[in-house]
Amino acid sequence: MVEEELRRLSDSINSLQAKVVDQNLGVLRLVELEEYQIPIGVKSISVTVTTDVMEVGLLLPWMSFTIVNDGAVTVYFAVNDRGRLQDQTGVDTMETNSVDMRYPVIEKIYLQAASATCAVRIYGLEGKRGFKDGH
Repeated sequence: MVEEELRRLSDSINSLQAKVVDQNLGVLRLVELEEYQIPIGVKSISVTVTTDVMEVGLLLPWMSFTIVNDGAVTVYFAVNDRGRLQDQTGVDTMETNSVDMRYPVIEKIYLQAASATCAVRIYGLEGKRGFKDGH
């Protein structure tokens, strides 16, 4: 009878330990996710956009960016996936548009001017590399 009680107690302790370990791992994952939301740098890019699709590759992934259209025509842009840019978001003349993904998942920005050429400035927040690999 004592052995049976000890076995049940041991099983209960093992179960409790497993739950505590799972909870601690969950907390560690949440802390890691929060760390990915902290920017590690600020970058700016100035480009001349034409009617040909332009790909802007980023050395480190960005969390967010603001695009400023200094030109005389609308500029279309897409994030990570080129798609058909005219179906994407446009930035009108002398306007701005912002994208905030909260995590460093922006690796490429595609740009295309509606007609002619256009000067564009892009300001972005760099994030920690590895978010997509681990999550």
